[in-house]
Amino acid sequence: QPLVSTYSFTIDQKLPWKMNVEASYVGNSSQYFQPQINVNAVPIGAMLNSVCAAGTTVTVACVQSYRPFQNYQDINSETTAGKARFDSLQASLQRTSGFLTLMINYTYSKALSDGYLGSNNTSGYKDYGVNEFYGVSPSNRPNVLSTVYVLHLPNTTGGNSLVRGAANGWEVSGTTQIESGAKLTSGPNGWDFGYSPASGSTAAQQESNTALLGTPDITLMPLLTCNPSKGNPKGTFINASCFSLPAGNGANGTTKMPYIPGPKYWKSDLTAIKN
Repeated sequence: QPLVSTYSFTIDQKLPWKMNVEASYVGNSSQYFQPQINVNAVPIGAMLNSVCAAGTTVTVACVQSYRPFQNYQDINSETTAGKARFDSLQASLQRTSGFLTLMINYTYSKALSDGYLGSNNTSGYKDYGVNEFYGVSPSNRPNVLSTVYVLHLPNTTGGNSLVRGAANGWEVSGTTQIESGAKLTSGPNGWDFGYSPASGSTAAQQESNTALLGTPDITLMPLLTCNPSKGNPKGTFINASCFSLPAGNGANGTTKMPYIPGPKYWKSDLTAIKN
């Protein structure tokens, strides 16, 4: 059965001015996932030196001769594989009495997973891509800050009733949330960044997943030669020159893509109320 283990450790300390601070380590680990796997995928590297795959068109019969069960194409079966991990430092500062109610929460974390396990694109690996694709999760958000506050403005006792009526009973409240950007891909499932040569050409055959990886059942991943998120001008999030073709010896490109953040999330609401 799938198993999730959670663990945490918290230090809580009272501070002057009716403040309270907490610092926690919170984490979890998951294993024994049950994805659906194509058990009849052509293994990676199987067709690298195939004579029947050397032409400009790879025939169905050629591909079938390299499948574990040659009389069938895809055979989808449930299996037990995969893992994930989450580690975080969570800190909060609170004040819940008097003229000020304040709560500040900050989380610094890292999420790792087999984010693409279960697709046919990982079925051709010996371990179904469990270790090959285990890396930064698509849901990873390293920094999250949120604040909530209510400030009761002091009342005045001086002046006439008209002045007191206008000046007293005010409170200001608000929320602010700042969050690291989502890990970028080229689309909802474009974890390979859509990296494929133009179809219908000799170059496409020479640079296809069958020619470079030796199987048509595994998506060709680009090879990263630098960190595509570093050193970019403002407003540019990916350096396209960091992507290149893999070596073509049956080894895929960079399957453990680094965290490539998109625009950060920022939201702030402010309310003024007079009671």
